[in-house]
Amino acid sequence: MAAVFLYFRLFIPPFTPILTGGDQDIFLVNATRMLAGEIIYKDFFQLTPPGTTLVYFVLFKIFGVAAWIPNASLIVVGVALTWLTVRLSSKVLQGKAAFLPGLVFLTFVYGTMLNGTHHWHSALAVAAALLSIIEKRTPERLALAGMFLGVASFFTQTRGLITLLGFTVFLVWEQKRDGDNRFTLLKKEISLLITFVCTLIAVDAYFIWEAGLGRFLYCQFTFVSKYIPSVPSWDYYLLGLPPVPPWHNLAKLGIFLFVHLLLPLVYLLFLVRYYQEARSSSNDSWAGLMLINFTGLFLFLEVAPSPTWFRLYSASLPALILVVWLARSPTGLQRVFLRVLWIAGLALAIGQPLWTQRHWRAYLDLPVGRTALLDKEAREKLQWLSQRTRPGEFFLQGAWPGVHFPLGLRNPAFMDFLEPSEYTRPEQVQRVIAALGKNHVRYVLWSIRLDLPDNRRPQGDHLEPIRAYLRQHYRIVKTFPDFDQVWERTID
Repeated sequence: MAAVFLYFRLFIPPFTPILTGGDQDIFLVNATRMLAGEIIYKDFFQLTPPGTTLVYFVLFKIFGVAAWIPNASLIVVGVALTWLTVRLSSKVLQGKAAFLPGLVFLTFVYGTMLNGTHHWHSALAVAAALLSIIEKRTPERLALAGMFLGVASFFTQTRGLITLLGFTVFLVWEQKRDGDNRFTLLKKEISLLITFVCTLIAVDAYFIWEAGLGRFLYCQFTFVSKYIPSVPSWDYYLLGLPPVPPWHNLAKLGIFLFVHLLLPLVYLLFLVRYYQEARSSSNDSWAGLMLINFTGLFLFLEVAPSPTWFRLYSASLPALILVVWLARSPTGLQRVFLRVLWIAGLALAIGQPLWTQRHWRAYLDLPVGRTALLDKEAREKLQWLSQRTRPGEFFLQGAWPGVHFPLGLRNPAFMDFLEPSEYTRPEQVQRVIAALGKNHVRYVLWSIRLDLPDNRRPQGDHLEPIRAYLRQHYRIVKTFPDFDQVWERTID
């Protein structure tokens, strides 16, 4: 079911991929840069670990650079995550209820966030680690879980580490509950930690060797902590709230509110239920439930400083299992709640693919293959640019690298995109200007947003030298409805 659902959400039959865009654009472009011989962190910037870029690089190496690859990858990851959700649920839920968290995850969460970014890859590794130890915490199983968490941090640097901390706290809780000696606890903790560290070193070693340890740490940690602009958590929490009207956003709004109310409330409600029932109940699954709870709680703590809907959704899997468990009572309001979840999940399983297949669409034959587009503005932009550019040509897109991959264009800048904030450092601005001249870049796609102040980020706009360079060496030849401007070079 999951594969069929995702196929009709991501492809127009029989096999035309729908261009989805989003954060995955960065990793797709960086993977093509690796294919061209460039080295991550050394030749181009990335603030996340190499994992997602490497996945796309390997797929492009095997199958060639094609538009169907990211969509097919999303299907594989989605099916794997749904299967793991069902497997985890079956350890603590009985009967058909074990399938409900998987259905809700697929339709409420994953199906509304079809974006092949690092969050899903790391979530997949965390789910595998959780499944490894949910029944037994032997040193061998903990070693396997540590390996999966090392892989998780190869995709999202904080996710494997924060989950490792959650597992560690759980093991302490279990040791105190069961009265195990401290040597047994220490043996378990060491098994978990050693394989985590060894796996992380093994998967990162090549990139550290090529770029240098200093550069590797700077991009992933120093830059993130120092130059990513600080925005109040409340602003992030409301970011992405679907507007109503249009009325077709009602489902998105309901899902948005459901997930945001669920986290972290469900973890606190579980702890209350545990202290109410644990001493009077012989339920053998308390350890597994508590492990899921600690995992979800620590995943929430990871995203809490900047809780965008994207990050919350990717960290919501444990909460979906627990909310079904909390509502397991066969009578009353809880029973109604579960029925509503079943009806909503099944309705979305049918409605979302149907909406995709019936939506307006256009087809373009692009360098990455025949592609379907569901957005008229994106179609106009890609069609106009495809008629004036050639694959392999250098092209600077200031605000977001969304046209590079479908048009087979090369990014001449060190950074993946520009921001009127501390994200784009003064030295990087000078490197962009030098790259524009050195590579004789003919076209620049500039967003008017880069010329407007961001009230949330009042300091750190270093883009004025680029604006001055564009005014001196380029002229505007096209303005799109979204106010993106194409500048064409006039002076070499």
